[in-house]
Amino acid sequence: MATDVRARRRQRGGPAAPAAVRGGTHHLVVLVAAALAILLSATVLAALAALADHSVESAVQRRLTGDPDTAVDVMGAYRAQDMAAGDTAVRASLDRVFGDVPHRTYTALRAPASLSSEYSVVRDDGTATGTSTVVIALPDPAGHARLISGSWPKATGGGPVQVALTQVAAARLGLGVGSTFRLQVGLQRMAMTLSGSYLPATADPGVLAGLTSSFGTTDSLAMIAPGAFTALPGITADAVAAWFAAPDTSRLHLGQIGPLRDRVARFSSSDTAISVFRNEPPALARVFTTSGLPDVLDALSAPMAVARAGMYIPAALLAALATAALALTARQLAQARATEIALRGARGAGTARLVAAAAAQWALVAVPAAMAAPFLAGPLLAGLHRAGLLHGDIPSSGATAVGWTAALLALAVHGVAVLVPTARQAADHRAGMRLRLRGARAAAFQRAGTDVALAAVAVAGWLELRHYRTPVAGGGVSGTSVDPVLILTPVLMTAAATLLSLRLLPLTAPLIDRAARRAAGFVLPLGGWQIGRRAARHTGPALLMTLALAVGALGVTALAILDRSAHDQAAFDVGGDLRVAAPAQSVGAVPPTAQRHGVYAALPGATAVTPVTDLPLNRGQQALSAEGVNTSAATGAQGSGGGGTLPAIRPDLTGEPAAGLLAGLGAAIPDHGFTVPGRPAELPLTVRLSAGGRGPYVPVVLTVSVEDADGLPDHLTVRLPVTDGTPYDVRVPLTFAGHAGAARHYPLRIIGLSLSIRFPHVRRDYRLEIGSDAAPQGALWRDLSNPVYSRAGCDGYRTAMETAPGPHLCTSKRVPGQLFSGTLRGPDPAVWPPRWDMTLGPVPAAGQPPVPALADATLQATGEFDTGAVVALNGGPGVDITVKVIGRITAVPGFDRSHGRLLVDSRAMAAALIATGNDPPSDDFWLLSTRHGDSGPAAAALRRDPAAGTGTTVPQAARRTADDPLRRGTHAALVLALVLAPAFAVVGFTLHTAMSARQRRGEFALLRAIGVRKRQLAALLWTEQLGLALLAVVVGTALGAALAVVVTPLVSVDATGAPIVPGLTVTVPWLKVAAVAVGTALLIVTAVTALARTFARVDLVRVLRAGDEG
Repeated sequence: MATDVRARRRQRGGPAAPAAVRGGTHHLVVLVAAALAILLSATVLAALAALADHSVESAVQRRLTGDPDTAVDVMGAYRAQDMAAGDTAVRASLDRVFGDVPHRTYTALRAPASLSSEYSVVRDDGTATGTSTVVIALPDPAGHARLISGSWPKATGGGPVQVALTQVAAARLGLGVGSTFRLQVGLQRMAMTLSGSYLPATADPGVLAGLTSSFGTTDSLAMIAPGAFTALPGITADAVAAWFAAPDTSRLHLGQIGPLRDRVARFSSSDTAISVFRNEPPALARVFTTSGLPDVLDALSAPMAVARAGMYIPAALLAALATAALALTARQLAQARATEIALRGARGAGTARLVAAAAAQWALVAVPAAMAAPFLAGPLLAGLHRAGLLHGDIPSSGATAVGWTAALLALAVHGVAVLVPTARQAADHRAGMRLRLRGARAAAFQRAGTDVALAAVAVAGWLELRHYRTPVAGGGVSGTSVDPVLILTPVLMTAAATLLSLRLLPLTAPLIDRAARRAAGFVLPLGGWQIGRRAARHTGPALLMTLALAVGALGVTALAILDRSAHDQAAFDVGGDLRVAAPAQSVGAVPPTAQRHGVYAALPGATAVTPVTDLPLNRGQQALSAEGVNTSAATGAQGSGGGGTLPAIRPDLTGEPAAGLLAGLGAAIPDHGFTVPGRPAELPLTVRLSAGGRGPYVPVVLTVSVEDADGLPDHLTVRLPVTDGTPYDVRVPLTFAGHAGAARHYPLRIIGLSLSIRFPHVRRDYRLEIGSDAAPQGALWRDLSNPVYSRAGCDGYRTAMETAPGPHLCTSKRVPGQLFSGTLRGPDPAVWPPRWDMTLGPVPAAGQPPVPALADATLQATGEFDTGAVVALNGGPGVDITVKVIGRITAVPGFDRSHGRLLVDSRAMAAALIATGNDPPSDDFWLLSTRHGDSGPAAAALRRDPAAGTGTTVPQAARRTADDPLRRGTHAALVLALVLAPAFAVVGFTLHTAMSARQRRGEFALLRAIGVRKRQLAALLWTEQLGLALLAVVVGTALGAALAVVVTPLVSVDATGAPIVPGLTVTVPWLKVAAVAVGTALLIVTAVTALARTFARVDLVRVLRAGDEG
């Protein structure tokens, strides 16, 4: 009767729920926990996948935007009648090359047709300017350049042709809007008038760069209107039509890059009769194709791989954490259903039926959670972006292909973890008996040397990372790519270390027992007993919490290390507190090289200044460079409140104090040249100059070469009239017109003399004496223009045929007080081409010492540049330098590591070059040390005077490094690890506490029945769970910080995939790490406290009647 009544009641209440739904209500808590785990894991994985894909794609798009080599160029001979058909054929071929890649095609006209030719620019008076240009015509000039002054040229139909020049070219020629000049086009001089000046636009896809000559720059482009171009027969007779197709980088996807690169590479080296005209009669003559796009895309291979590796490592750690969370909830769900499955199996239910029922119950909650995850990934990332934790461009949604893949993968992992144990239990007919067996297999597993195996995995992973030192692999068919083994190695190390840390879990019970002996009541003793009794049940949650805290602590520590590394790399790239690029000779009062030391030393806060010189050399087939600095600036930087040595060298780059090594480079500068006493504003000379022969004399132009205290050369020119030998005074000015107060860097040395005798009437001998205080002991000189000395033709050595047609030295003798005393043979005016000039150098002392140098790691790896080695180097004809390696330096600050480099003193290198008869190198850039490292005032002063140079500070370089899109993805992935890993710990442990309390309702009812109060019962649950949680928090935090210290330096690489130089400074931000641990612990305490109070309320009658496990 009762059964019939229940049946009638169900019928009156409506249709019965599906069996899967009715069965699932018994495990509602466990199923909800599984759904939450899937939702959290799938959301995190979808967000990571979408972020990784979007970060690399947006970084590639940004790097390609404005790159002048991204266009595909097609050029052919210009003929007006061919343009329509040629345009159609070329555009169609470019459409085939780009395929599904969005692109735009630009057109232009260029003259002359040869890319190795330019037109000479001539002034209105017919004199040459020494510059040349290329004439171009663009349909839309504003799309490729920015107008600075005047207007764009127009076709006038008569008179001078309107033309626009770059601002630099106009300033160099001294032209303003309305100025006129001429172009030498063949035999014709074409009149031009300047309509305006422009600067190339940064977003130009390479059209202007593609129109330049093979030896010119965009400054050599003269732009006229297309109508004017086609109306000039002299121009169109030797012109080309050009098409430039460039990809729309804002819509370029990663999957399109490889195929596009291959198609462009084939097209740029193809037979245009086939690739452009498809074997049809060519519409244009002399068509050729070029493109730098394949090389540009190849160059992005390594940065893309580095960016992916930087994101994949924290993503893999979070994926491992998500897998642990999924496995834990799947295990709890399987355990909750174990009794039911065993009972239904004993009653005759088949395996397929049991598995299908379990799968239906699981799918009802798991599938909706997984489907919702990609849509929640976008709001998650947006929330972190609004909170200031993520920077830059982020994906708006995780519902992308990679996002869905990640979510479905999480769903599949959880499904396998749930259904495989269910199927095994359903197929095991003795499952009911096994439920009461103890976990002997787990104990046997522990006795089988698991600890040793886990330790071996961790150590082997560390050795693997230490051996390769980079997570990217170079070479191969696909170029640089991510090495998946090295990406997973940190994950394996973290997992192995976390599993080993579980050995500390049994220590919780003794600690609680020790505290219990000092406390009254039974809560602490019972809590410790429960932890020891249920250790196996706590293993999974403890593993999840420890792993989560380890990932979070690893994330915050790695972020701190990488942020410090970004600053260190910026300081290394800059080379000092402030780096000043040598100013371009364009617009404004540019200080000459000899005045720059004074200009920069006068900047606010500057304590030391040094130029940096760059001298290309080679050792056999190996190319290298010698980088020179004035090492005396290092002492000035340290002694004047500066930020350290100059250049800024970290101690780990040299293995010993850098100041001592720098001092060694400049310890013994060889005496060379003739020192000018004092700090004169002019160089006084007493000259006696006479000449033989008949006819009028032409003046002799004397150039005095001086070297300043930095080892930089300068050349001062004066005119010397020829007299009968009567002495006269000449004063060579040493001051400058601009930048008042900025003088030369004294003391000065005279290192060379040059004489120029232009357009003489006859060849004659000259007698020259130059008196100067710089040579109190006199001076001897050698002829550098005629290294093979010959006195033929000199007075007393007349011959019918002179072997030296140009001017040459006859005699030189040392006379006290005379800078020069000797005779010269003048040039032969009948020789063509004429040779008017002669260069003299001081006779070097015998036994020149080698130049002290520090060799970088690249050179030392060759085995020829070990410390103490003396190496002969060559810098070209007549440039033979010997260096002695006095120490090592990992890399030279301020320079890349594209090839080997030496660090030398610029003064020592100048002395060595002068001894070989060569000028010292000029400045490449300048380094400044500022008071207390504050370079802001000096940089601000440079911005107010842009003609003095462009300054770069360490903070500016650090911001550029941090803003690099390819680096930003790594930072974002680590932020996600830092923020979301503790969330796994809180959610996972909260679910564990709730399920554990639910399973122990019978135990709690018994305790309440024997008189235990609700507050004591809550305290018991609180003690058990928090004892376990706090141990996991402490162990996981310490473990994560330690792993970050070990792993981060081994997997961090630069944009080329090489280890970062300077190496990472490993520091643990203990305050931030502690904040993460304390914050996670507080959240867990709050959750456990609430759950403890909830589950302490037990309905004794209902629970005790339902049975032990309810």
